Amino acid sequence: MDLNFDYTTYLHSFENAGVFDDPVSIGVKYWIPTQRNVEGVVTYRFPTSQFVDSAYLFGEVAAFNIFDSGARAYLDISANGIDWTNLDLETQQSSTSFNSFAKYDGDITPHVLGSQDIWVRARLLSTRTHSSGQSFYAQFMRADQDGSFEPKLIVQADTSDTTTGFPTPGSPRTTSFLVTESLTTNSASSGGAEYDFASITVDIDPANTEWIAWNQGSPGLVENATRPGEKFFGQLNYGTDDFIRMTITDPNGESLTVDIDQNNAAGTSFGPQNVLFGEAESTPDAMRFARHFTTDPIFFDEAGAFNSIFTIEGEYKFDFSFRNQFSSAAGHTAPIYLIVAEIPEPSAILILGIGCFSLIRVRYLPTE
Repeated sequence: MDLNFDYTTYLHSFENAGVFDDPVSIGVKYWIPTQRNVEGVVTYRFPTSQFVDSAYLFGEVAAFNIFDSGARAYLDISANGIDWTNLDLETQQSSTSFNSFAKYDGDITPHVLGSQDIWVRARLLSTRTHSSGQSFYAQFMRADQDGSFEPKLIVQADTSDTTTGFPTPGSPRTTSFLVTESLTTNSASSGGAEYDFASITVDIDPANTEWIAWNQGSPGLVENATRPGEKFFGQLNYGTDDFIRMTITDPNGESLTVDIDQNNAAGTSFGPQNVLFGEAESTPDAMRFARHFTTDPIFFDEAGAFNSIFTIEGEYKFDFSFRNQFSSAAGHTAPIYLIVAEIPEPSAILILGIGCFSLIRVRYLPTE
């Protein structure tokens, strides 16, 4: 994408920022902050229909410190539009020295693996105003009509078919959140003792959420030949010989605790497994093996074990207490993911797209 063509399709939002024509160089345009000393933010959202296996980003920003020593420009990446990571750009950007152009040209897989969205955000700050009235010393997606400025915003993603088996009509969009990348402790006393703990807080609107589940090892689901064409929560093994004491706390501070992912001494699973919120008929099933040393699957067509706690919109805290069941050896392996399936409002998305398109086409033309 660049500013001479369709750059509004994936535009999610912009605040204190706009696309302007350069008052000096004819045909040059860029995103810049619209007010000095106030950070301008431009956010793009690139949805995919399947889970991301690998992804690449090229993006460039500019901060002209030769004219404005306080100018700053950053690029951030996110898998959900909430948790952001500032990217290290090829040109060193520090608090004391900025070169004019800085770019990111490389892999972003670790930041978006397993997501169905790639979010890119530019943050621009200019502390001076040009005589034309523009604060153009911090720029994003600088483009030229004759193509002499190559920098554009390029996002590429490779996906695998991990959504087969989800409900087809009105299929929910899923977002995965990495709860923990590794478990730091691998043993504890037996008899239900905790050997590790992880927690994550996610903003959720239950009225617009199809289901919420956790998964081990990958945000993608697994297959089984006994039920072709479907995908399931769980790993290709028997019960982990452990369980999770899950506590979910709602925005009002009310909490509910349930033991999930339980199994007996033979490794046969029982009780709630993966699904935390949702109705059984609209949620993928959980799969475990029937018992130790067998390949016979058992399926759990389960509703959410925590349905009663999800009553209002806001931030919900998910506490994972990993506990031993029969021995001192930890059974769970990381990473651990939380997956939220949300059904978007088509009308709201359409209105947002129209609004962005109409606003972004406004151009500032300096007067002589």
